[in-house]
Amino acid sequence: MRSALIRSNRIAFIFLLALFCVGCSQSETVASITTTAESLLNAPLPLPEFIGHIRPPPNSTITASDKICISVYQGALWEAGTDAATLKSYIVANTHFAINNQQINPESASTTQDFGLTKEGKITDKYGSNIEFCLAPRLTSTAHVITVTTSSVSNKNFTYSWMVMVK
Repeated sequence: MRSALIRSNRIAFIFLLALFCVGCSQSETVASITTTAESLLNAPLPLPEFIGHIRPPPNSTITASDKICISVYQGALWEAGTDAATLKSYIVANTHFAINNQQINPESASTTQDFGLTKEGKITDKYGSNIEFCLAPRLTSTAHVITVTTSSVSNKNFTYSWMVMVK
């Protein structure tokens, strides 16, 4: 009987430790996100070549219901021998978004016309225009770090993070 009680107390103690560790982990994550948001507010990163635009712009103050739209410039990801349809499909399938390190799926992805690539006056290949992804995240009133990650067909990775403040 006594050994069952000791075993039960040990299990309860281990369970409490596990809960405490989960709480510590979440606190560290929140602290990390807050630190990252402050860093991005004080020293925003310039837009990289693979980003066409971000609306609203980085470091904006938005409302909880605002959409966030990001355009990915296909020309920065294009590689010789990759046609427009393949590149567009690849980018749409391999572009990922996170808000405060939590994955979020885009609400939509759209593109318009293709541009020709020429060499010595002849069109050698094509890539599409920007692909615009829109997010509808319904954020709480605080600072949030948004990250977009994508890759080229040959798996060269591209990442950009920025901050928005929700009022």
